[in-house]
Amino acid sequence: MTIERLAAYGHIQSDIAAIELQLISLERPISSPNGRTNDGGGGSGTPGNPTQKAAFKRMDLEADLKEVMDKLLRETREINDWIRTLNNVEVEAIIRWHFLNGKTWAETSGIMYKGMSRDHCRKVFYKFKNENPSFFGPK
Repeated sequence: MTIERLAAYGHIQSDIAAIELQLISLERPISSPNGRTNDGGGGSGTPGNPTQKAAFKRMDLEADLKEVMDKLLRETREINDWIRTLNNVEVEAIIRWHFLNGKTWAETSGIMYKGMSRDHCRKVFYKFKNENPSFFGPK
């Protein structure tokens, strides 16, 4: 498992949030053009079918969302399987808080080490990483 792959987990979560936001934006009421050729709106004046277009867009977004959620599920399983091999509960928790839950190093330190420095958990993580490079090889 690489640090880049752990960090990419948050990007997958962000992608899901963006797609969900797009789906929500499609819930706005849709108005159809009035069909007059001189409507002053700068359009073609030909009535379209905005409901059908929105439905197709929704179907595409829902397919995208399913694909990205499936990817997130696969990554979650693989990362959790890898985490269990570390045999270090402290580092496992740091990885879960920082990489899987998207907390900053300072937030993770605050959660795990109340009263310690903001960088304490980052130092613990990188010390473990440097002492155990085989866990962080390419996968």
